[in-house]
Amino acid sequence: MKHLLLFLGLGVIALTSCKKTQVDDNQDQRIGFPTNIIPEYNITLERITNLNNQTTVLWKIVNPKPSTTPDLKGWSLVLSDETIGNNIIEAYHGTDPKNLSQSPASYKAVPGSCYTGKALSFNFGTNGGTPSYYLVVFKGNYGQGISFAVTESTVKDDCTKRKIPGIGDF
Repeated sequence: MKHLLLFLGLGVIALTSCKKTQVDDNQDQRIGFPTNIIPEYNITLERITNLNNQTTVLWKIVNPKPSTTPDLKGWSLVLSDETIGNNIIEAYHGTDPKNLSQSPASYKAVPGSCYTGKALSFNFGTNGGTPSYYLVVFKGNYGQGISFAVTESTVKDDCTKRKIPGIGDF
């Protein structure tokens, strides 16, 4: 009986001393191993257009402090509704918004990424302070909403999830 009480007492202590980390979508979240630098890339929604039952969205990413912040290696777009992700038709990237290169346009788990959920991954980042542009075409008509960006810098294991202006249902 003494051993049972000791065992139960230790179990209660162990359970009460465990910390749970809650995810707060209003705060940037470190996903990979922390570094001394938290990259602060400026991610802006440049435009949303609806035409012929399609929505075209253009984002711009800039490294505002290229002398102290590492370049962006790539990023993933996480949408607030997976059904929107399943409606991706095309994706493009580049440094000139009028001359973009095609990117893979699938909304799925990204192998080798620090983020384990489904996302549209862009393996194109920033170079110094030059803006990079990312265009996505969706089937259906959507308005502005909230999306998330999972950014990965050129620093090993550096990964941050942040809320960005994105798309949502009308």
